[in-house]
Amino acid sequence: MSFDVDLSAADEVEVVVVGGGLSGLVAARRLTDRDVDCVVLEAQERVGGRLQRTGVRGAAFDLGGQWIGARHSRLLELAAELGMETFPTFHQGRKLLDLDGRLSTQKGLIPKLSLWHLWVLHRALSKSDAMRRHVPLDAPWEARKASEWDRKTVEDVKRELGLTAPVAALFDASVRTVFGAEPGAISALYFLFYMNSNGGLRRVIEIEDGAQERRFVEGAGAVPERIADALATRVVTGAVVTSITDQGDRVLVESAAGLFAARLVIVAAPPAQVARITFEPALDPERLRLLQGAKMGYTAKTFAVYTTAFWRAAGFSGEAVAAGSSEGPFTFVVDNTSWDGSVPCLLGFRVGRPGRAAPKGDELRTAALKQLVRFFGPQAAEPVEFIDHDWSEDAWAGGCPVAGLPPGLLTATGHRLREPFGNVHWAGTETAEDFCGYMEGALEAGIRAAEEVLSRL
Repeated sequence: MSFDVDLSAADEVEVVVVGGGLSGLVAARRLTDRDVDCVVLEAQERVGGRLQRTGVRGAAFDLGGQWIGARHSRLLELAAELGMETFPTFHQGRKLLDLDGRLSTQKGLIPKLSLWHLWVLHRALSKSDAMRRHVPLDAPWEARKASEWDRKTVEDVKRELGLTAPVAALFDASVRTVFGAEPGAISALYFLFYMNSNGGLRRVIEIEDGAQERRFVEGAGAVPERIADALATRVVTGAVVTSITDQGDRVLVESAAGLFAARLVIVAAPPAQVARITFEPALDPERLRLLQGAKMGYTAKTFAVYTTAFWRAAGFSGEAVAAGSSEGPFTFVVDNTSWDGSVPCLLGFRVGRPGRAAPKGDELRTAALKQLVRFFGPQAAEPVEFIDHDWSEDAWAGGCPVAGLPPGLLTATGHRLREPFGNVHWAGTETAEDFCGYMEGALEAGIRAAEEVLSRL
């Protein structure tokens, strides 16, 4: 920041929150509940960050995060406080697996595989579950095998587990869906921490008693909107923050909405966006390496809306997984019909490397509908609405759902994740101990950061 700015023109507040996603808004909500004068500066012209909803034929659909898990107690409590209703995710009926071009169905989570492949799958799940329990959530870099695991990628561990080809293909599809990234790009230590943070791989990928158990009637994007409405003028959109200068007795935050002077600051933004802010004093090399090294996953969502839920009538749940060399842009498909059933919808996820390689525009529509027809029959060829949202094209999110860590970063720089930098504190789902990467993690991190600040005021 230039020191020739007119500091008398600065707006004086006790706390500036940088980022109007769920984590930043919850932090501001906690602070204002304790009568702390704060302001939220959001770069975009909307709030919500990686939560965003859209209206389709009178129903609310989430372009970003949408599910509330069985154990997401903070989010369940917040939903109740905001008067927001949820409904169970539809998953009754046969599920589909497209494995290397071979289509099969199953009733439960476990696909139809030979007894040998099923044994390998069970062994891998058991071993990974045992490994993740040895990773402390508050300091994963202190795990007994932290250095060894952080030198490896998830791909390395996959090979060590001796997965058969079908099981490896299923595992790859799961990793892509959860992280939007390839197994070779993610540290094994980070993967184990993430799984432990969220209760294990089964809970992460399951619907019943898992992370996808329920949806919001009004869409998850309504949660940050309601919080922002209550905060009213304390939320400033279109306020890109360019610099944060910590002068010891106060922090100066320069933004497109003007200059703000505060006692403390909470930064609640994706790592890559934080790295774009100029800090004075400059961020330490370890923290900067962490911010720059964390890579946002690739996730795009495609909604095909129909007049009837024909797949339900045919006995399908709407769930389909494409693994291995299967053709089509989607790795995962799920029933995304509105809460009252009035707007039937299939939702396809383009994730990781296959998602990035998928065609665009009209070619995407053609490829997507071809895959849905293969899964659910000819009626899938004629949606009344077709909507695609690619999070890599969002300049301020930079991708979705979470920023993953490559090998070597967590042990070298992980202790900087939550550690305050002078008068600057950190929030955002990537900094969460519990349910990292999820809305629940965003809440945990926002509340923690607010409590840190409250203890210093």
